[in-house]
Amino acid sequence: MTRVAALPWLLLALLLPLACGRPAPCIGVLLPQTGAFQEWGLEAREGLEMAWDEIDPEHTLRLVFVDTESREDLIPELVGQLVEQHGATTIIGPLTTGHTLIAGASAMNWEVPLVTPSATGEDVTVGNAWVFRLCYSDPEVAQALAQFARYDLKLQRLAVVVDLANAYSVGLADRFSQEFVRVRGRIISEVAHYDGPDEL
Repeated sequence: MTRVAALPWLLLALLLPLACGRPAPCIGVLLPQTGAFQEWGLEAREGLEMAWDEIDPEHTLRLVFVDTESREDLIPELVGQLVEQHGATTIIGPLTTGHTLIAGASAMNWEVPLVTPSATGEDVTVGNAWVFRLCYSDPEVAQALAQFARYDLKLQRLAVVVDLANAYSVGLADRFSQEFVRVRGRIISEVAHYDGPDEL
């Protein structure tokens, strides 16, 4: 989770301009602090708080954290809560693609910018001008990995191992296989297993 912990530096660069001329603006943060994705959420929160304390030691910006409980069904209500009750001008999070798609739809309804540090799904920003991504997308990483395997490692045949309980694993494996075939490689086997968690 080092990548997620480091991203608040980039978030601040995007979000600080929103604070100009506003008294103690609120930045809402949607993170899973309990449930299946608790570990990721707590690490992301720690990284964000460390960066915030260093860059804004007087806390002129308010961070308001809400717990998604790793549940999709809570997200629309939590987005509304951040905007209506706390006056959030921007929302950071969520971390996973599925949760970000739901939060993004709500952010568009409320017309508030939403920045995800780690949702890699291709559709996260498609058709939604209110959602921004600070990491690579699945197609980008699949293309980079396939080209590295084929051209740098000179591999011609590969087997792919897929965690069927993890949507990120399934999606990335599919994209990688397509890209590897496109650069004239062969996928000779796909080995499936169940591990989890069920999304990233």
